[in-house]
Amino acid sequence: MKGKIIILILCLIALTTIAQNNYVFQYKLRGGTNIQNFKKRHITSDYGPRNAQGTSYWHRGIDLQSSQVVGDIAYSPCPGIIRKISGTGYKYIIIEGTNGHRHFGYGHFFKNQNPEIGKPVILDSFVLILLDEEDGNSIILNLETGTAIGVTSGHVTYNGHEYPVSNTVVAGSPIGPMGFSGLYSNNPPVHLHLYAFRNVTTAITGSFGHNVISNNYDPMAVMNIGPGPRTNFQCRVQNVGINYGANSNSYFKTRVEMPGAGNGNTYTDDMYDVDLVELFLKPSYKETEQVSNWGTANSSYQYYHGAHTKSYINQGGRPQDNPSPIYPISPDNHDIRRFQTGNDQSTGVEPFAYRDYVGKPWDFFWFSDFYPRIRKSHIINTNLELARNNLEARYTDGNYEALLRVYTSVNNIHSSVNSNNPSGDSLTSFQIDNFVPFVQKVEITQDGSDDNYMRQWNATPSGSMVLSPLPNVSFEQQNLQVEITASEAMSEVELNINDYSYTATAASNLEQTIWEFNVPANALQLHAFNELQIGGKDVHGNLMQKDANQIPIRQSAAPSVFSPPLGNGYDENHKVYIGQQDINFTFEPSGSQDLTVQFFPESPLRWSNTTGQYLIQI
Repeated sequence: MKGKIIILILCLIALTTIAQNNYVFQYKLRGGTNIQNFKKRHITSDYGPRNAQGTSYWHRGIDLQSSQVVGDIAYSPCPGIIRKISGTGYKYIIIEGTNGHRHFGYGHFFKNQNPEIGKPVILDSFVLILLDEEDGNSIILNLETGTAIGVTSGHVTYNGHEYPVSNTVVAGSPIGPMGFSGLYSNNPPVHLHLYAFRNVTTAITGSFGHNVISNNYDPMAVMNIGPGPRTNFQCRVQNVGINYGANSNSYFKTRVEMPGAGNGNTYTDDMYDVDLVELFLKPSYKETEQVSNWGTANSSYQYYHGAHTKSYINQGGRPQDNPSPIYPISPDNHDIRRFQTGNDQSTGVEPFAYRDYVGKPWDFFWFSDFYPRIRKSHIINTNLELARNNLEARYTDGNYEALLRVYTSVNNIHSSVNSNNPSGDSLTSFQIDNFVPFVQKVEITQDGSDDNYMRQWNATPSGSMVLSPLPNVSFEQQNLQVEITASEAMSEVELNINDYSYTATAASNLEQTIWEFNVPANALQLHAFNELQIGGKDVHGNLMQKDANQIPIRQSAAPSVFSPPLGNGYDENHKVYIGQQDINFTFEPSGSQDLTVQFFPESPLRWSNTTGQYLIQI
């Protein structure tokens, strides 16, 4: 029995959750008799950043227009308690949902005419009665039903008749006539502004509580609005602008579109409820992954780390995200709440969906805080640190892909990868090319020998590079295995030793930085130092540097300018001694001390005893 009770409770919880997220919003045309559902075509403005007649600001809800006539009646979608009726200026109602229902607000009721104490405003069968001049607290009387709604229950007298005032509504209760209060243009659009609040107390506090951005979310997240299913968005990275130089930011212009919705400022079968837009970068050589895995700790797809922000835009439109996760909100030029559209200098949204006059079924999402030379140790929102060499760079020189993942207000996921049609995959390839390549490390080994040659350039805290000492090793005149590690991805690497010359075009690793050569014994000179000459070019066509004493850094893409100047040529920093030489000599020491004789490559013959070291000229 206990198990059955638990199951029943869980089922009831599930049903309550469904009810909270599938509200039907209704209206009745002025003078009409039929109550109708709002449809997608009635939405004239979406939640979040919007652009109307050249202005941009944060829209704290959505606009619904049943007609262009003042007086259409709006109905409450759920039961609730009247928490606020503001009857002067911008006239709006806030209703707290009861029994787990959502909290909604409704704006632009009536016209701009304001009631006064004893002088109500009448619109058809609705009467707006002012109770308090200071805070605008009012009652809305519906003469057709003979009832009124207000913050406090009781009675109100109008034209000699007493009417009951209720501070509650039920689902389907008429709440007021749609109008244009608070809009003062020559031809203000008649519509209903619909709010959805996380916290009703915040919404009713003061004169602007209903406009606290972090307390609002997208009403589309909880609307059951037809016809048809939710929009299947098409998203892509439209343009990448990589800029070089110390103070030049780069940008990604991305687009999320309602395909086939048509141009205009309303849409019959679609609604734009995009909430979270994420931009991911992936090195081209890495494998593709499931979209759901993007951004996880071990994923190859990651947000970029900019000077101030990561590459995602969250409009805070999902009710389950509490507190609101709006991002980014700083610094000013990357604050998506500001009165400015996103562009190639500022992260943010450039809205076109529902836009007056030039509406198109998409918005652009700009990510404009990318610095391709940013140092891997840089901490977001601190002074910008740029890499002085490729080893310091968070984004090493090479080829990359940029992809998009989008969450709607109801957590539907869309991406710029079409898993059902790979040929239709939308990704944007781009390259990062800050530095020119150099030989970072050379390792030489020989089968059967314990000796190992390893010499490399090491970065210092100042950013300069220091070459390690020449190893004191020698090899037999047998095949050598040479492994060359380049500072960045290469398209080819050339190795010359005496008469041996070979240009490899296939690297040993996916990063294309490790290149292996097998040098035959007959190419090696016995009893001599054999010098390696190493050349090549990176995946962008830059030639190998002679050494890394100075690292040229790209200052511009076109024309190609580097500072300090390029030092192209063969790397000649590596040589290896081949063979060992027996030396026969006779030496008669004075005394009876034990002697040790050693031979050092590139050194004269030396001997030592307990009293010191002496030079023997041969």
